[in-house]
Amino acid sequence: MELEQLLAVVGGSLGGLQVLPWATDHPDRMRTAVVVAAAPHLSSQGVAFDVIGRNAIRHDPRFADGQYYDDETPESGLAIARMLAHITCLSDESMRTKFAPARLMPERSAPTSRASSPSDPISHIRATDSSNVSMQTATSRGRRRWTSSTWEERTTSCASHSRPRPAAGSF
Repeated sequence: MELEQLLAVVGGSLGGLQVLPWATDHPDRMRTAVVVAAAPHLSSQGVAFDVIGRNAIRHDPRFADGQYYDDETPESGLAIARMLAHITCLSDESMRTKFAPARLMPERSAPTSRASSPSDPISHIRATDSSNVSMQTATSRGRRRWTSSTWEERTTSCASHSRPRPAAGSF
């Protein structure tokens, strides 16, 4: 089949990574390139997830230096790599839904308006998940007291005490 030009070249994930060089190397051979769930460059976080996924596969006892065509596959390492890859595809909202404290620890995760104890990290997570957040502040006598403030009040307060930032373009 002699095709002069394709209407579209479509690829998702690894396929999208293949579409990118085809589109740049042969722009005259396609009218449109559709790249889904792929980017021309990885962020440092993306590289870190990739390294961890590859290490999970390579350290699986069944990896056998990648020569497992006739033997068992490194299922455990591949499962870990798939879980990591799945996390990189989730939006922030999906992450909040999937890993919400209420879903993972229902007995300890009802939102509250204040942290119940300075030494209990779960109570801090529950407090920050609610709109009215409690935080511990130092009093003038060095004692700690619990106060309640909204997120807007906290960010405004933090911004007013922060150091000035350098002008854009300066180092």
